[in-house]
Amino acid sequence: MTTSKERITVSLDSAVVAAARAAVAAGQADSVSAYVEATLVERAARDAWLTRWRALTGGPPSPELRDWALGKLGVSTEIAGARQAS
Repeated sequence: MTTSKERITVSLDSAVVAAARAAVAAGQADSVSAYVEATLVERAARDAWLTRWRALTGGPPSPELRDWALGKLGVSTEIAGARQAS
């Protein structure tokens, strides 16, 4: 990561803030800012990977293929659908 930092203000659900603070208290992050930054870096990398994958495969998987894959992974389609909507 670059050493240049920019201060921003965001509003987060109190449970998310509590999880970030708990991670800091457990030594999993140096600060809440570091925790949030690491999470955003991971999300950006995942989004970039998905963009490349979709470009190579012609788009997102069909609902049928998605349900098959989730079933193989043992993930409930209802849970995955709720995750996708957020």
